Amino acid sequence: MKVSDFFETKNGMVEPTCELFYKWKEAGMPVKIVRMDGAGENIKLKKCTDSVDWKLGIDYEITARNTPQQNHLAEIAFTIIGNRGRALMHHVNVPEEIRYKLYREAFTTATHLDGLKVIAIDGVDKTRYEHWCGKIPRFANHLRTWGEAGTVKTITTKVSKVLDRGIQCMFVGYAMNHDGDVYRMWNPETVRVMISRDVIWLTRMFFENVRP
Repeated sequence: MKVSDFFETKNGMVEPTCELFYKWKEAGMPVKIVRMDGAGENIKLKKCTDSVDWKLGIDYEITARNTPQQNHLAEIAFTIIGNRGRALMHHVNVPEEIRYKLYREAFTTATHLDGLKVIAIDGVDKTRYEHWCGKIPRFANHLRTWGEAGTVKTITTKVSKVLDRGIQCMFVGYAMNHDGDVYRMWNPETVRVMISRDVIWLTRMFFENVRP
């Protein structure tokens, strides 16, 4: 089971990761062991989880320098998720200059979809989500193709009757803390992501005519 997130600095991951570990602990899924290299941000994470503020009681295994073999499952997973994220953008013809704006969404969606893969653990075949927390996430019942075009409703009560009621956006992911049919839609005009379930799907890709 994998989780992806992105931060402006390496140290920026420390506090959010502590919060995530605490959330899992409260849900009855405590983190028992963390294996990582000895990078500065990882050592800060260890100090943070051991502090009186968190008291998470995690055992840490520090791998040797320049020895990815000691954590090969995680290292391979990073590579696979990265390749899948790039494949998503390539498949729907996202221009290179736009990829730098959407790569986080592509890699995050690739991570979410990876959790739906069925694997066998102790002879039991279930999705990674089911092995991890006992259930499939709500978005699994409302899957869409990454890169789809959809018109997102933008009308408010104060908008003139002659103006457009929506804007064409690009589907870039699922709103995980919402119901399953709530989507993350990239607005090319504002270059920001909108959260909405009011989407009329246009049955085509957003960048379908960029290249053959």
